[in-house]
Amino acid sequence: MMEWQRDRRPLLSHNGYVGLAPIHVKENDAIVVFLGGQFPYVLREKYGGIFQCVGEAYVHGIMYGEFMKKEVEIRSFTIE
Repeated sequence: MMEWQRDRRPLLSHNGYVGLAPIHVKENDAIVVFLGGQFPYVLREKYGGIFQCVGEAYVHGIMYGEFMKKEVEIRSFTIE
């Protein structure tokens, strides 16, 4: 497990969620859960509403669909 964590860094979201994200995550990256998905991903806006996937994240409290049981904002993303 420690070998897997080597490419991760801690994160604290604007809403107070804590977790681990890919090492190259940046401030203002978006943490999203895709409809029907169980795990959060980090997306980065490149330009004009086009996003790139930074990678999968572990965020305490929103894993395994927990977050989707709350009232959430549903948005569409164009991923390049």
